Amino acid sequence: MKILLKKNSSAGRAEQNSAAFSFSITDDQGKMVLRSESYRSKDSAKKGIRAVKKHCLDDKRYILNMSSHGMYYFNLKSANGVIVATSGMYSSEADRHAAIRLLKSMAPICEVEETVVG
Repeated sequence: MKILLKKNSSAGRAEQNSAAFSFSITDDQGKMVLRSESYRSKDSAKKGIRAVKKHCLDDKRYILNMSSHGMYYFNLKSANGVIVATSGMYSSEADRHAAIRLLKSMAPICEVEETVVG
């Protein structure tokens, strides 16, 4: 599992108010487990990563959902109730719970890799 901190290279100076950073957590096969909201600054994105690492261990921080297409997913919220990240879509509740177990066991110890996209 790894955490990728991404900077959108197309966010130029004229777009200073636009969100330029995000992060995702992928499993060892490269499948996205969790993706963040967008952030305006790298520091804010790093705070989001710290929130995920801390709050992923707490069951009450998970909001379990089903999409309109019958797929299962979850949101992870911070201490103030704001959604920090959203999972990928899973075809079964068992797969969603397996992703949560993986996140709980690995995210707190994951290293962060930085990349530029776009």
